[in-house]
Amino acid sequence: MNTNNATLSTNEVQNIRDLIRAGFCKTTIARAFGVCGRTVEDIDHQRSWRHVPDVPAPLPLLACHAAAMLRLRSFKRLTDEQRQNLTQYAHRVGAQIEAEAEREPFALDLLSGWKPVQPVRQINRVRGLESSAPCC
Repeated sequence: MNTNNATLSTNEVQNIRDLIRAGFCKTTIARAFGVCGRTVEDIDHQRSWRHVPDVPAPLPLLACHAAAMLRLRSFKRLTDEQRQNLTQYAHRVGAQIEAEAEREPFALDLLSGWKPVQPVRQINRVRGLESSAPCC
């Protein structure tokens, strides 16, 4: 029985496999695709989506907000081939961000090391509580 309630498409599953193979952290991949970490773990260990053939492909170009979430497991543990692929991927993502910078100001912020601005809050040191109102 097929209910078609899948969160991911077959293309996204292949992209997840390619990102895992490249050396990205599974939890950040899960955040980038909007699924839980267990789902990415199951895809990696062939416990789910095993009917989708695993054909290695170039790394996918994700949207700017999703690419900003990705982090490497450990650069020291990567093979030379993985490092070369990541360097090429970084250049492709950089080119995509520069192309989108004219259309979306967020892309330009990401390229220059964008970090979200936190609202200014004063801290009540006596109680250790945060508040938007000035302290008395």
